[in-house]
Amino acid sequence: MANDVYIQVNDRILAALEQGIIPWKRPWTGQLPTNYDSGKQYRGVNILTLGIAEMVRGYSSQYWLTFRQAQKHGGRIKRGEKATYIVFSDKKVREVEKEDGTKELKVYHFIKSFPVFNWDQTDGVPRKEAGAGLDPDRDLIEVCDVVLSKMPNPPAYRESGSSAYYMPKDDLVNLPPMDTFKTTDGYIATKFHEYGHSTGHKSRLNRSGVMGAVSFGGEEYSFEELVAELTSAYLCAGNGIDNTLENSSAYIQNWLSVLKDDKTMFLKASGKAAAAVEYICGKGAGATPAS
Repeated sequence: MANDVYIQVNDRILAALEQGIIPWKRPWTGQLPTNYDSGKQYRGVNILTLGIAEMVRGYSSQYWLTFRQAQKHGGRIKRGEKATYIVFSDKKVREVEKEDGTKELKVYHFIKSFPVFNWDQTDGVPRKEAGAGLDPDRDLIEVCDVVLSKMPNPPAYRESGSSAYYMPKDDLVNLPPMDTFKTTDGYIATKFHEYGHSTGHKSRLNRSGVMGAVSFGGEEYSFEELVAELTSAYLCAGNGIDNTLENSSAYIQNWLSVLKDDKTMFLKASGKAAAAVEYICGKGAGATPAS
Protein backbone atom coordinates (compact mmCIF):
# COMPACT_ATOMS: atom_id res chain seq x y z
CA MET A 1 0.00 0.00 0.00
CA ALA A 2 2.80 2.46 0.93
CA ASN A 3 4.61 1.76 -2.33
CA ASP A 4 1.37 2.46 -4.24
CA VAL A 5 1.13 5.88 -2.58
CA TYR A 6 4.77 6.68 -3.35
CA ILE A 7 4.29 5.76 -7.01
CA GLN A 8 1.00 7.63 -7.22
CA VAL A 9 2.51 10.88 -5.93
CA ASN A 10 5.68 10.47 -7.97
CA ASP A 11 3.72 9.89 -11.17
CA ARG A 12 1.77 13.12 -10.60
CA ILE A 13 4.99 15.06 -10.11
CA LEU A 14 6.55 13.51 -13.23
CA ALA A 15 3.43 14.27 -15.29
CA ALA A 16 3.64 17.93 -14.23
CA LEU A 17 7.34 18.13 -15.11
CA GLU A 18 6.66 16.60 -18.51
CA GLN A 19 4.12 19.40 -19.11
CA GLY A 20 6.75 22.00 -18.25
CA ILE A 21 5.30 22.66 -14.78
CA ILE A 22 7.81 22.62 -11.93
CA PRO A 23 5.52 21.54 -9.07
CA TRP A 24 7.58 23.05 -6.28
CA LYS A 25 8.04 26.34 -8.14
CA ARG A 26 4.84 28.19 -7.24
CA PRO A 27 2.03 25.95 -8.59
CA TRP A 28 -0.55 27.70 -6.42
CA THR A 29 -2.73 30.64 -7.43
CA GLY A 30 -2.09 33.07 -4.58
CA GLN A 31 -4.12 31.33 -1.86
CA LEU A 32 -2.88 28.02 -0.51
CA PRO A 33 -5.20 25.00 -0.93
CA THR A 34 -7.47 24.91 2.13
CA ASN A 35 -9.76 22.35 3.77
CA TYR A 36 -13.37 23.50 3.29
CA ASP A 37 -14.55 22.45 6.76
CA SER A 38 -11.61 23.18 9.04
CA GLY A 39 -10.24 26.21 7.19
CA LYS A 40 -6.75 24.81 7.64
CA GLN A 41 -4.29 25.18 4.78
CA TYR A 42 -2.81 21.96 3.43
CA ARG A 43 0.86 21.35 4.05
CA GLY A 44 3.84 19.64 2.49
CA VAL A 45 3.39 17.67 -0.71
CA ASN A 46 -0.37 18.35 -0.66
CA ILE A 47 0.33 22.02 -1.48
CA LEU A 48 1.97 20.80 -4.67
CA THR A 49 -0.50 18.12 -5.77
CA LEU A 50 -3.55 20.32 -5.15
CA GLY A 51 -1.77 23.31 -6.67
CA ILE A 52 -1.02 21.33 -9.83
CA ALA A 53 -4.70 20.35 -10.09
CA GLU A 54 -5.77 23.98 -9.68
CA MET A 55 -3.45 25.05 -12.49
CA VAL A 56 -4.08 22.21 -14.93
CA ARG A 57 -7.87 22.05 -14.46
CA GLY A 58 -8.41 25.78 -14.01
CA TYR A 59 -10.10 25.68 -10.61
CA SER A 60 -10.94 29.10 -9.17
CA SER A 61 -11.49 28.07 -5.56
CA GLN A 62 -8.86 27.41 -2.92
CA TYR A 63 -11.26 25.12 -1.00
CA TRP A 64 -11.21 21.31 -1.09
CA LEU A 65 -13.57 18.78 0.46
CA THR A 66 -14.42 15.10 0.50
CA PHE A 67 -17.46 13.37 -1.02
CA ARG A 68 -19.04 13.08 2.43
CA GLN A 69 -18.35 16.72 3.27
CA ALA A 70 -20.16 17.78 0.09
CA GLN A 71 -23.18 15.70 1.14
CA LYS A 72 -23.05 17.10 4.68
CA HIS A 73 -23.36 20.62 3.28
CA GLY A 74 -26.38 19.71 1.17
CA GLY A 75 -24.51 19.29 -2.11
CA ARG A 76 -22.86 16.66 -4.25
CA ILE A 77 -19.90 16.06 -6.53
CA LYS A 78 -20.74 16.75 -10.18
CA ARG A 79 -21.11 13.67 -12.36
CA GLY A 80 -17.89 12.61 -14.08
CA GLU A 81 -15.57 14.70 -11.88
CA LYS A 82 -12.24 13.12 -10.94
CA ALA A 83 -10.78 13.29 -7.46
CA THR A 84 -7.33 14.56 -6.53
CA TYR A 85 -5.57 12.42 -3.92
CA ILE A 86 -3.89 13.90 -0.87
CA VAL A 87 -1.61 12.05 1.51
CA PHE A 88 -0.94 12.14 5.22
CA SER A 89 1.36 10.26 7.55
CA ASP A 90 0.36 8.42 10.70
CA LYS A 91 1.83 5.95 13.14
CA LYS A 92 0.90 2.92 15.21
CA VAL A 93 2.53 1.67 18.38
CA ARG A 94 2.77 -2.07 18.90
CA GLU A 95 4.34 -4.24 21.56
CA VAL A 96 6.93 -6.60 20.06
CA GLU A 97 9.04 -9.34 21.55
CA LYS A 98 12.83 -9.03 21.25
CA GLU A 99 15.30 -11.90 20.80
CA ASP A 100 16.01 -12.08 24.55
CA GLY A 101 12.32 -12.56 25.30
CA THR A 102 11.69 -9.08 26.67
CA LYS A 103 9.09 -6.84 25.14
CA GLU A 104 9.28 -3.28 23.86
CA LEU A 105 7.04 -0.77 22.17
CA LYS A 106 7.83 -0.19 18.51
CA VAL A 107 6.51 2.70 16.44
CA TYR A 108 5.43 1.96 12.86
CA HIS A 109 5.10 4.93 10.52
CA PHE A 110 2.87 4.68 7.45
CA ILE A 111 1.20 6.89 4.89
CA LYS A 112 -2.37 7.00 3.58
CA SER A 113 -4.03 8.69 0.67
CA PHE A 114 -7.65 9.67 0.13
CA PRO A 115 -9.66 11.60 -2.48
CA VAL A 116 -10.74 15.22 -2.28
CA PHE A 117 -12.56 17.52 -4.70
CA ASN A 118 -12.28 21.22 -5.39
CA TRP A 119 -15.35 23.33 -4.62
CA ASP A 120 -15.62 24.01 -8.37
CA GLN A 121 -16.40 20.30 -8.81
CA THR A 122 -19.48 20.46 -6.59
CA ASP A 123 -23.15 21.42 -6.94
CA GLY A 124 -25.18 22.81 -4.06
CA VAL A 125 -22.31 23.35 -1.64
CA PRO A 126 -22.35 26.94 -0.30
CA ARG A 127 -19.58 29.06 -1.74
CA LYS A 128 -16.87 30.30 0.61
CA GLU A 129 -15.16 33.57 -0.06
CA ALA A 130 -11.40 33.48 -0.50
CA GLY A 131 -9.33 34.22 2.56
CA ALA A 132 -7.76 37.62 3.00
CA GLY A 133 -4.83 38.08 0.66
CA LEU A 134 -1.35 39.21 1.63
CA ASP A 135 -0.51 42.90 1.69
CA PRO A 136 1.08 43.66 -1.72
CA ASP A 137 3.08 46.51 -0.17
CA ARG A 138 4.66 44.50 2.62
CA ASP A 139 8.44 44.43 3.02
CA LEU A 140 9.51 40.99 1.75
CA ILE A 141 12.92 41.18 3.43
CA GLU A 142 11.18 41.82 6.71
CA VAL A 143 8.90 38.82 6.05
CA CYS A 144 11.97 36.64 5.47
CA ASP A 145 13.73 37.96 8.58
CA VAL A 146 10.68 37.26 10.74
CA VAL A 147 10.49 33.65 9.46
CA LEU A 148 14.18 32.95 10.08
CA SER A 149 14.19 34.72 13.47
CA LYS A 150 12.01 31.89 14.81
CA MET A 151 14.63 29.24 14.05
CA PRO A 152 16.27 27.90 17.21
CA ASN A 153 20.03 27.42 17.13
CA PRO A 154 20.40 29.11 13.70
CA PRO A 155 23.56 28.77 11.59
CA ALA A 156 26.03 31.61 11.09
CA TYR A 157 25.21 33.81 8.11
CA ARG A 158 27.20 36.02 5.78
CA GLU A 159 26.93 37.61 2.34
CA SER A 160 30.06 37.43 0.20
CA GLY A 161 31.40 36.15 -3.10
CA SER A 162 29.25 34.93 -5.97
CA SER A 163 27.98 31.54 -4.74
CA ALA A 164 25.18 30.41 -2.46
CA TYR A 165 25.99 27.43 -0.24
CA TYR A 166 25.78 25.88 3.21
CA MET A 167 29.02 24.75 4.84
CA PRO A 168 28.31 22.06 7.50
CA LYS A 169 31.85 22.13 8.94
CA ASP A 170 31.47 25.78 9.94
CA ASP A 171 27.66 25.64 10.20
CA LEU A 172 27.57 28.63 7.86
CA VAL A 173 25.09 29.84 5.24
CA ASN A 174 26.68 32.03 2.56
CA LEU A 175 24.82 34.05 -0.07
CA PRO A 176 26.06 36.55 -2.65
CA PRO A 177 25.18 40.15 -1.72
CA MET A 178 21.47 40.86 -2.03
CA ASP A 179 21.98 43.54 -4.70
CA THR A 180 23.42 40.92 -7.08
CA PHE A 181 20.07 39.08 -7.29
CA LYS A 182 17.64 39.96 -10.07
CA THR A 183 14.66 39.97 -7.70
CA THR A 184 14.02 40.16 -3.97
CA ASP A 185 11.88 37.01 -4.25
CA GLY A 186 14.81 35.15 -5.81
CA TYR A 187 17.12 36.24 -3.01
CA ILE A 188 14.66 35.04 -0.37
CA ALA A 189 13.95 31.71 -2.12
CA THR A 190 17.70 31.05 -2.30
CA LYS A 191 18.14 31.98 1.35
CA PHE A 192 15.35 29.61 2.38
CA HIS A 193 17.00 26.86 0.29
CA GLU A 194 20.33 27.18 2.09
CA TYR A 195 18.68 27.42 5.50
CA GLY A 196 16.84 24.25 4.50
CA HIS A 197 20.23 22.53 4.12
CA SER A 198 21.32 23.87 7.50
CA THR A 199 18.48 22.03 9.28
CA GLY A 200 20.35 18.83 8.42
CA HIS A 201 23.27 19.76 10.71
CA LYS A 202 24.01 17.28 13.51
CA SER A 203 22.87 19.83 16.12
CA ARG A 204 19.44 20.00 14.46
CA LEU A 205 17.78 17.22 12.40
CA ASN A 206 21.04 15.41 11.58
CA ARG A 207 20.41 14.32 7.96
CA SER A 208 23.02 12.07 6.40
CA GLY A 209 22.87 14.09 3.17
CA VAL A 210 24.36 17.01 5.09
CA MET A 211 26.60 15.36 7.68
CA GLY A 212 27.72 12.27 5.75
CA ALA A 213 30.29 11.83 3.00
CA VAL A 214 28.16 12.68 -0.05
CA SER A 215 29.37 12.50 -3.65
CA PHE A 216 28.35 15.33 -5.96
CA GLY A 217 25.56 14.23 -8.29
CA GLY A 218 24.97 10.98 -6.39
CA GLU A 219 21.66 9.70 -5.08
CA GLU A 220 22.10 11.08 -1.57
CA TYR A 221 23.22 14.45 -2.96
CA SER A 222 20.11 14.62 -5.18
CA PHE A 223 17.90 13.67 -2.25
CA GLU A 224 19.31 16.41 -0.03
CA GLU A 225 18.99 18.95 -2.83
CA LEU A 226 15.33 18.02 -3.21
CA VAL A 227 14.79 18.40 0.55
CA ALA A 228 16.24 21.92 0.41
CA GLU A 229 14.25 22.76 -2.75
CA LEU A 230 11.00 21.68 -1.12
CA THR A 231 11.83 23.42 2.16
CA SER A 232 12.26 26.66 0.23
CA ALA A 233 9.10 26.00 -1.80
CA TYR A 234 6.94 25.39 1.28
CA LEU A 235 8.29 28.48 3.07
CA CYS A 236 7.76 30.58 -0.07
CA ALA A 237 4.23 29.22 -0.51
CA GLY A 238 3.27 30.03 3.06
CA ASN A 239 4.61 33.57 2.80
CA GLY A 240 3.62 34.55 -0.73
CA ILE A 241 7.15 34.59 -2.14
CA ASP A 242 7.50 34.02 -5.91
CA ASN A 243 10.05 31.26 -6.44
CA THR A 244 9.56 30.73 -10.19
CA LEU A 245 12.47 29.91 -12.50
CA GLU A 246 13.48 31.29 -15.88
CA ASN A 247 15.09 29.16 -18.60
CA SER A 248 14.27 26.00 -16.66
CA SER A 249 14.40 23.35 -19.42
CA ALA A 250 17.66 21.78 -18.22
CA TYR A 251 16.45 21.98 -14.62
CA ILE A 252 13.27 20.07 -15.54
CA GLN A 253 15.16 17.40 -17.46
CA ASN A 254 17.48 16.83 -14.52
CA TRP A 255 14.63 16.23 -12.07
CA LEU A 256 12.73 14.07 -14.57
CA SER A 257 15.77 11.81 -14.75
CA VAL A 258 16.28 11.68 -10.98
CA LEU A 259 12.65 11.02 -10.06
CA LYS A 260 12.21 8.35 -12.73
CA ASP A 261 15.06 6.40 -11.15
CA ASP A 262 13.57 6.38 -7.63
CA LYS A 263 9.79 6.38 -7.24
CA THR A 264 9.99 6.89 -3.47
CA MET A 265 12.34 9.89 -3.44
CA PHE A 266 9.84 12.70 -3.81
CA LEU A 267 7.47 11.75 -1.00
CA LYS A 268 10.34 10.90 1.36
CA ALA A 269 12.06 14.22 0.59
CA SER A 270 8.77 16.04 1.14
CA GLY A 271 8.50 14.54 4.62
CA LYS A 272 12.03 15.66 5.47
CA ALA A 273 11.27 19.12 4.06
CA ALA A 274 8.11 19.41 6.17
CA ALA A 275 10.21 18.63 9.26
CA ALA A 276 12.76 21.24 8.15
CA VAL A 277 10.03 23.87 7.79
CA GLU A 278 8.71 23.02 11.25
CA TYR A 279 12.22 23.44 12.66
CA ILE A 280 12.86 26.76 10.91
CA CYS A 281 9.50 28.07 12.11
CA GLY A 282 10.37 27.16 15.69
CA LYS A 283 7.93 24.27 15.95
CA GLY A 284 10.37 21.38 15.74
CA ALA A 285 13.20 22.30 18.08
CA GLY A 286 12.50 19.27 20.20
CA ALA A 287 12.41 16.84 17.29
CA THR A 288 14.45 13.69 17.52
CA PRO A 289 17.31 13.83 14.99
CA ALA A 290 16.68 11.51 12.07
CA SER A 291 18.96 10.14 9.42
